[in-house]
Amino acid sequence: MLIVQDLHVYYGGLHALKGVNLHVSKGEIVAIIGRNGAGKTTLLNALSGLVKAQRGTITFRGIPIQGKKPHKIVRLGLCQVPEGRRIFAPLTVSENLELGAYLKRTPQEKAKSKEDLDYVLQLFPLLKKRLHLRAGILSGGEQQMLAIGRALVGNTKLLALDEPSLGLAPMVVKEIFNVISRLRDDGGTILLVEQNAREALSVSDRAYVLEAGRVAIKGPSSRLLEEEKVKTAYLGKKRR
Repeated sequence: MLIVQDLHVYYGGLHALKGVNLHVSKGEIVAIIGRNGAGKTTLLNALSGLVKAQRGTITFRGIPIQGKKPHKIVRLGLCQVPEGRRIFAPLTVSENLELGAYLKRTPQEKAKSKEDLDYVLQLFPLLKKRLHLRAGILSGGEQQMLAIGRALVGNTKLLALDEPSLGLAPMVVKEIFNVISRLRDDGGTILLVEQNAREALSVSDRAYVLEAGRVAIKGPSSRLLEEEKVKTAYLGKKRR
């Protein structure tokens, strides 16, 4: 579904991504882990058209998307839930969800958005109880649910999540990752950027470890959970 080849991104003189290669197949969760500054968010923003890639190719559903405007990439079905949620705080929960479907214009697309909304409210029953509340008064966990739900009512074929556990209580984090697993079980495809490496590796099928803008390690998540370098650097195992 998504193929990234030899991707390079610069911020002025800073070489942020240095020849990144990765792929995501339909129906799987792929995790991107790494320390702060490793290039994880830059990678997502390059995929979404929010930053320009100076070299390399990005192919989504067989279509080259490097250089395309962000709204055209969303129209193709690659939807990002950004770090920090970025909901529209003055609007209601219902209005935020409606905005997620703003690109759906034909009668068929509008009918599908109603189905997608029903699915979102099944995933997040709390949102159903808060549809008429201003989004800004929701808890952090509820805002994260809303941000994910807003993306899902769009034309989403691949859901890109940037740090969905950031700033959330452990019980809420568990609930969010349960939903991520369910999305995959229901046929969804997810690219997960996450600083909580243990949770990311536990829920994903495959993973890439970014270090200083390069893919340092890749493979099945179950293997990376047991790899000594990953344990020491990202899973809290102490050096002897």
